[in-house]
Amino acid sequence: MNATKARERELNTYYEQTYSAFQSGMYKDAFDRCVEAPQKYGSQNPLMAKFALLSALCVGNLQGNEAYCQALAEVIARYPESSESTRAKEIARLMSCKGFEVSDTKSKSETAMDDGFTLEDDKLHYFIVALTGEDIRLDEVKVAVSDYNRENHRLEQLRISNIFLGTDTNNPLVVIRKFDNKNQAMRYYEEVKDKDDFLGESARKKYNKEFFAITQENYRRILKNRTLDGYREFFGENYLK
Repeated sequence: MNATKARERELNTYYEQTYSAFQSGMYKDAFDRCVEAPQKYGSQNPLMAKFALLSALCVGNLQGNEAYCQALAEVIARYPESSESTRAKEIARLMSCKGFEVSDTKSKSETAMDDGFTLEDDKLHYFIVALTGEDIRLDEVKVAVSDYNRENHRLEQLRISNIFLGTDTNNPLVVIRKFDNKNQAMRYYEEVKDKDDFLGESARKKYNKEFFAITQENYRRILKNRTLDGYREFFGENYLK
């Protein structure tokens, strides 16, 4: 039987609270709540894939890369057709988890940078904050962005995650999903680009940052390339002029 509307609302609220705990850096609390979710709402509840991926993200912050890769593999195996599985595969490739390594035996043409970026104004977009430097408090940045979105974009239900291009943890990307098209993403760009409170900056705390709007397809290309080189120029030519 389908859960009642009240039960569904309770489940959704429980997930939102768990995700907020994760965003706030309370990884152990968020992990424990993920473990409790199937006990409270059943192992077939409609948000199980979301809880599984969130649990894996918590493991990555709590237990290191080996456990992180194992947790991601479990998400991929248990929920193969889900968007969470797709996201887990993205992370696993970036982490070079076993079975997801980029092969060194590929031809030069296959491993060369893919700069075939495409302009698709009406397609779904993400917003990327690229940070560089040594004193980046990533958790604080994500909390600030989350707070900003909660106050100014509550209805859009924007989601925040982060990745690292390659192995350089001094250059994280904060990824905000999702916008219906280029115009929506660029309105957000114009709104936040000069606002200190967006990233939690102050007179004494500034970050080296770049902002980009990007389609899903072009986002996959920069993940493959492991660099923003190439897209930086594409964005300037096609989004800022």
